Amino acid sequence: MSSKENDFKKEEETPVERPRTISTTSEKEARIQKSLADYEKDGLTPNAIMFGILNLVMVFFWLGHSPATYWILVMIKGTFFLYSTWKLKFKTRTDLFYMTEFCWVACHIYLIFLWMGLFAIKWEWFKDITYNRTAFYAFWGFANGSFGFSAIAF
Repeated sequence: MSSKENDFKKEEETPVERPRTISTTSEKEARIQKSLADYEKDGLTPNAIMFGILNLVMVFFWLGHSPATYWILVMIKGTFFLYSTWKLKFKTRTDLFYMTEFCWVACHIYLIFLWMGLFAIKWEWFKDITYNRTAFYAFWGFANGSFGFSAIAF
């Protein structure tokens, strides 16, 4: 064999050094526990996941069973979430001025629109808006932001 062939053979036999990863099981478990603690600190608890899945099941069941009354579910959930948001904002005294942003204002107007529809308030000056499909989609789109417009468009 020539010297070039020997050099090539030696290069093949030399093990490749890989970057060091977490080597022991305890280090892996410690990193997993830290990640879980970070998720829980950010609000992603097992209960939050369970309620999120139950919410999806309820929404799909309601849409499948009675799609014409889905707006009532949206109204109830929206009222609950806005109440919870305001309660949290006042409790922590943070980001109160943020609630004057256009999407939040549209959310409040949207809920007022839905509650007036539920109680069949028929003010003459408001009747054209409350019984108008385009107005409903506009309020819904503004209240849901970019997602609302993409859902209507597609």
